[in-house]
Amino acid sequence: MKFHIFITFITKLLYWFLGDINNQLYVLITYILLDYLVNVFCVIIKAKPIEAINLSAIFRKISILIIVGSVHLLETYIIKSNIFLRSFILQIYSTQQFFSLLNNINCLGLPIVNRLSNKLKYLLYIFFL
Repeated sequence: MKFHIFITFITKLLYWFLGDINNQLYVLITYILLDYLVNVFCVIIKAKPIEAINLSAIFRKISILIIVGSVHLLETYIIKSNIFLRSFILQIYSTQQFFSLLNNINCLGLPIVNRLSNKLKYLLYIFFL
């Protein structure tokens, strides 16, 4: 019973901090988890010691979620308006995590990823100019 109360508390706390669990947040969390998983695959394939998976990568991923939560709190309690800041931050970091995922997959030896990554970078350059 205590474990259930603890999980409920953590869930409510995350919901309060990160805001609505919408599709954009699902995408970001999925990219973060997949990027980390593929990074572990790269370490295993390159026969590096398991210590090569450093804590700084985990802390970078957690700091992205801290930024998203901070922007949500800023929008909700300071600005008191639901403007586009949280969505904008979620899209930026989702794109960043997607490119990081592509780079890690490229480490695994898939050649198509390099071409796809170049095309996507070109499209982002056009749209965000």
